[in-house]
Amino acid sequence: MYIFYMAYILKKRIKGHTYYYLAEGQRVDGKPRIVWQKYLGTADKIKERLLASPSDGIEDIVTLELGSVAVVESIEEMVRFTDIVNDVVPKRNQGMRMGQYLYLLLLNRIIEPKSKASLGEWLKKTAVTEYREVDFSLIDSKNFWDHLEKVDEEHIKAIGDAVSKRIVDLYNIPLDCLVYDTTNYFNQMSPTTDSELSRYAHSKAGKHHLRHVGMALLCTREEGIPLFHRLYSANVHDSRILTQIRQELFSLLLSLKKGKEHMTLIFDKGCNSQDNISAIDSSEFYFIGTLSPYHHPRLCQVPLSSFKEIAIEGKPLWVYRTTMELYGKERAVVVSFNPRTYERKIHWLSRTIRKTKKKLQELRLGLKNVDGRTTVQSVERHISEILSESHIAPVFDVNVISRYRKFQMSIRTHPHVLKDYRARFGKNIIFTDHLDWSAEEIVRAYRDRYKIEAAFRMTKDPFHIRFEPMFCWTDSKIRVHGLTCVMALLYLALIQKRLAEAEADISLDRALETLRGIRLAHCYYPGKSKPVQKICRLGRTEKELLTSLNIQLSGVR
Repeated sequence: MYIFYMAYILKKRIKGHTYYYLAEGQRVDGKPRIVWQKYLGTADKIKERLLASPSDGIEDIVTLELGSVAVVESIEEMVRFTDIVNDVVPKRNQGMRMGQYLYLLLLNRIIEPKSKASLGEWLKKTAVTEYREVDFSLIDSKNFWDHLEKVDEEHIKAIGDAVSKRIVDLYNIPLDCLVYDTTNYFNQMSPTTDSELSRYAHSKAGKHHLRHVGMALLCTREEGIPLFHRLYSANVHDSRILTQIRQELFSLLLSLKKGKEHMTLIFDKGCNSQDNISAIDSSEFYFIGTLSPYHHPRLCQVPLSSFKEIAIEGKPLWVYRTTMELYGKERAVVVSFNPRTYERKIHWLSRTIRKTKKKLQELRLGLKNVDGRTTVQSVERHISEILSESHIAPVFDVNVISRYRKFQMSIRTHPHVLKDYRARFGKNIIFTDHLDWSAEEIVRAYRDRYKIEAAFRMTKDPFHIRFEPMFCWTDSKIRVHGLTCVMALLYLALIQKRLAEAEADISLDRALETLRGIRLAHCYYPGKSKPVQKICRLGRTEKELLTSLNIQLSGVR
């Protein structure tokens, strides 16, 4: 039988000191027993707590970004980019090791790209010091630039190759099909600044007034993981770039090869040249490329009755397979026809013809009121500008003559040119030295080029990586910037790989956004120099995401 007893203050003398406890007793079988007690402290401590105001509980709370740093650190624990850099690049006599500087740049590129000047303040708002020692006094733009100047082109190649070898071994990356392509990035370099990399070129971002740097990239077909990159002058043609770098590319791939697997390079028609195709023929590699429909009208004129239907990602596609001699050897050729693309192109052509005709007719009408300064040559220049903007100049036949100080202008369209345009619309011509592959296998492999196109889009994302615009003023710094951006792309691809393997129903962008919301609180109490750490409350989505990425936050110190 239990009889509850009321709580009371218990005083104890221990080694000459008096301590107080809050205790609760019960009668057990008629005898009083202490069944619960809690230490209160000395009389002075109790008085101090009683007189303290409620606001003295916590002096301050600082929250730090934890989730995004944790996922990058978990990838770094596997890849060991910092160690690879330290092994390749010697340490300067002052500052942190080079690997630490480059890793912090990499971390920032993945989460929230910042300038070198604001990087230190950004890092202070993250929980990076929970995973590694960071001397914030050494993180400023001058320190970064002084160190990055010591990383040369050969260092960057060695770092990139070492990282590729490690992840291929670590993650057992399949190397049967590899996708290659190029792009360019604009920068803010002055026109008068000397540079081998930064040149004026056709801008894929439409920034034709700015200088650009080109980048060649090789990714895996499955996950789009970058294995090789080189920066180059943006005004050099794609085929020449492949000629310049192919020996380095082939050497790396052969060093990654584990067995007798066939390695196939997938690239677009910009890389086609007799020299490049012959070099691949004489190597251990296979290839899948494309041909310009403009240069192969006979293939485009094959009747659709000769095509057969296949399904790609649940959508119908018509293909025609044949063989023909190209670049000195027999090749398998597949002509694909996409009716959806054909309809879009026909609509675009009709609309462009109407708009161009309207501009030409307005010009012809304006010739009735011209003054004596107008000449046939000036009118023809105006016509050339209109046709150039239309991108279908061969469709039109425009003639201008001057008689008795009056201009006559005729506007016609070429029916046979329009017929050739329609024959090419919706067509894609793929060729390969895989003579034993079916049309469906060839088409599927080539269509996986979208992985590298997605990689390029990610490098230009203003919220992650953000390769452009580059605020770098020397080629050496541009190359280091390129290295950190490609490494950031690699880490993001590995994060996405984890999500795919865990079958997590969440996009990479959404996952990164969710991770950024996972924060670490530093709670500062009166009289204590060190804060008490607490992970802010996690919701169901955050918990499931951490589980999918196999991240344990209990290790935060």
